Parts: sequence; structure tokens; C-alpha cells
Amino acid sequence: MNLFKPRSAALSMSRLFVAASVIFMTLPGMARAQHGGILEVPLAMSMNHLAVPVMAADGTELQFMLSTGTPSTLISESAAAKGAIADLMMAGLPIGNDAQVIPDANLEVDGHQFDGIVSASILSSYDVLLDVPKGRMMMRPLGPPAEWQGVELGEPVALRIFHGFVMATDLQLNGHDYMAQFEIGINKVIVNEPVTQTLGFEGETIGAVTVAGREFGGLPVSHMEIDVFERWDPDGNGFVLLGAPIARDCAIAISWIRAELQVCAQ
Repeated sequence: MNLFKPRSAALSMSRLFVAASVIFMTLPGMARAQHGGILEVPLAMSMNHLAVPVMAADGTELQFMLSTGTPSTLISESAAAKGAIADLMMAGLPIGNDAQVIPDANLEVDGHQFDGIVSASILSSYDVLLDVPKGRMMMRPLGPPAEWQGVELGEPVALRIFHGFVMATDLQLNGHDYMAQFEIGINKVIVNEPVTQTLGFEGETIGAVTVAGREFGGLPVSHMEIDVFERWDPDGNGFVLLGAPIARDCAIAISWIRAELQVCAQ
């Protein structure tokens, strides 16, 4: 099924994965590392996605993407064949209880095969620090405001939470205000036609994205017409999907319970 109205007829697998992610939005061994009740997970940027290691039941280390817009954990068919899904572990944390098995092709991005997706059903149960510069994701059980050592963050800004996990915030693109969904399962900034008409940008990156008072430059950008934009932006004012690349060089803290977002200090 063609989920886009693309400017060109050809669709890459990465664009198909973006569509699948947006649809979900609407509806060697690792030891467990804890610091004062905080779980630490190795974190890297791969193909502009945030990636973490997950241990399969047979001892194989798998590579999973992170997504804040996918409601349940996903695992590829080939990864599921490596043992009981319920035994999937991320730094000692079980993540497979609600996992769904999907075809390998749905997790292939620009020729790179991921093994699954760690979903919002896991992440939203914690306060989370995404710290790519230090190669770590920190997960703190919900409670008083988290204090993250070794990183300086700006003041928190409000998030709007939909369906218990989908996050929306305000941002600026080249000085223009828009509402955006923050979905770290997407590997770029995606804008709809009203944004493109206003900004008139060309090329594969966007000049200035300001989130929580901090300006980001050179983020990969695509124009897409996706059905879900009609629900986010029924009046045609412009809407943005903000993906993982903003975390490439900047630590980001998310609190679902307090509906707050912090980014690294300017």
C-alpha cells in the first residue's frame, strides 16, 4: 500500500519505514548497569537512528532502534527465531512482553538491517536521558525530577502528551513557529506542504531548528505528504515530525510523567 503522495514515484525502504512508524503513532552479553536506581544502556547513532543493544535468548546481541511513537516493541522475524521473545533483555531489563514480530524488510533502512524497535511502552515508564555524545541512555524509575550527572541541560519546556506516550512540542524552523511531534524513531525532520510553501527551502538539510531554546543546524529534512498530517494539521498551518538527529550532538531528557523536555544547554 502506498502511504505517501511522493514527488517522485520511487520510494526507498527508509521512507516506507517512516510511514510504518507514523502509523503506529496513531493508534557479546551485557551486564545490567545501575547507578542509584538508574539503568544505563549503551546508545549510538546508526543510520541517523538511535540504536541500543538487546540480548536474545540464545546469547546473540541484537541492534534495536528506539522509538517514542511506537506503542509496542517490534522484533524482526529473523531475530525472533533466536529464542523466546519474552526473554529479550536490554541491559538486563525485559522488553519482550508486548513484542510483535514483523517482516525483516520492515526494519531495513538504507541497506542496514535492524533487529527490532524498543517502543514507548518501555521508554515512557521511565524518565529518560538520551546522551549520544557520551554513548549512553539513562533510564530512571518515575519519581521526583531526575538529576542527570555529567550533562548540563537547559530549562524544561512543556510537552503535550497524546494517547499516554505520543509527544508534541513547539519549535521554530528558520524563525517560523510550528507544532511538532517528537518521534526519535524517525531519522530526519519531516515537514508537510504548508511548511515547505512558507519556508521555500531546497536541499537535504534545514538551516535552523530551535527546540527548547536551543538552535540546531544542518538536520536532514524531507517533505512528505502522510495521511496522519491531516489529523495533526487539519487547518493547514504546517506541521513537523522531529526525529532522532537532534540528539546526535546534544543530550536530551524526556519526562512523560511531568510532560517535560530538556535539551543540552546552549
